[in-house]
Amino acid sequence: MIGGLLSGVGKLLNAGAVCLQHVNFTQRALNCTPQELPGVLTSYARGLSDASFTGFKMTLAMMIAKEGDADRKAGLQQLMRLSDQARQGEVVVPQSQELPVSDAKDGFDQDLARVSRWYQDMDDEQRKAALIEHILSLSAENYQLFVVNLRQMQANIAENIRKHEASEANAWGGSIEDRLAYGMARLQTGQRDPVFMRQLNEYRATQAFVESLLGASELLWRKRQERDTAPAPASDAARILEAVQEFARTGQYEGGADQLQKDVTALVARGEAAEVMAVLEGMGANEGGSKTLNIADYYEPGSGLYNLRWPVKFPLPIPFEQLDRPTQFSVLFGEWSRREMEARYALLHGDTTDAMAGFEECLERAEQIAVAELVARSHEGIASVAEKTNQRALQRKHLKLAIASRGSE
Repeated sequence: MIGGLLSGVGKLLNAGAVCLQHVNFTQRALNCTPQELPGVLTSYARGLSDASFTGFKMTLAMMIAKEGDADRKAGLQQLMRLSDQARQGEVVVPQSQELPVSDAKDGFDQDLARVSRWYQDMDDEQRKAALIEHILSLSAENYQLFVVNLRQMQANIAENIRKHEASEANAWGGSIEDRLAYGMARLQTGQRDPVFMRQLNEYRATQAFVESLLGASELLWRKRQERDTAPAPASDAARILEAVQEFARTGQYEGGADQLQKDVTALVARGEAAEVMAVLEGMGANEGGSKTLNIADYYEPGSGLYNLRWPVKFPLPIPFEQLDRPTQFSVLFGEWSRREMEARYALLHGDTTDAMAGFEECLERAEQIAVAELVARSHEGIASVAEKTNQRALQRKHLKLAIASRGSE
């Protein structure tokens, strides 16, 4: 009984994780430049199974139907139009139109002056208050422009850092003798020129501040939208269904992945999960780019029981140690699915530290129960965090390990 129940939960969590993957990619694609989009969309579309590609297109259709922002809706519609071309490797993206120009007070120079004032003249509490006041005062159009301007500042600072680091050899002067003298001094002392470092640290501090503004602005705007569009109270099952439908569209679930796991587990236990499963399976979200995670397909008979290395979130009728080996395997497999969803949820919301910790724990969990597919997916999760944090060597390493893990099956 409990094995079948856990299998159902594992299947549902896997469906949610792949749905989250589609939403996560869509949000990333919307932020691509016209030059980047063909390669990004083609790579993603061609990496999906036929069923999951259908799920991806249905995810887009749901997002288009519910999107209220005109610019985002247009971007989603463009992704829908180009998806079949991308699947065939023939996508061509037309030149995008320029964003509408707002009033002068919301132009780039004005936003740059505003951000500079927050950074130079305010303490942390004053900055928070100023940002909240500013975000609450913006229309949807001007919020998008503010975010665009922040991203431009982010790009400008990154370019300044690149140029500054490239000029380090000239810290003591531009002549050959000066450059050689500085290089020798660095080799002998391991120190870098203090003037050069002060400027570099200032650039980095400014970069961190702008990145924090981006994250805080997106969170504030999301909270504002949630407040403005809060649904009327609903019955428990209906409320969870509506929340899962919203999750399928945006990848956001109130209370996070842990609350999602608790809610759907409760529905499964009561036999009321059919509609929730239909939402996810109707999108083709239960099949990812490689294999569907069906617990029974991965169990290998053996002697001895499993050790419980992490607390079990799923309520068990008897202690874990008293379960038989197949049921213990089902519990650990389902717990891997829950932990992976938590990690993907953290990554979607920009918390790369929690995401990396989650995927690393997933890798340990997968290795404990010796499921090569889970090992591969854990490596792919680590690689996705490495991509987000621009750790290219780490990304390549774990993608290779994922391929090797599947090759060992």
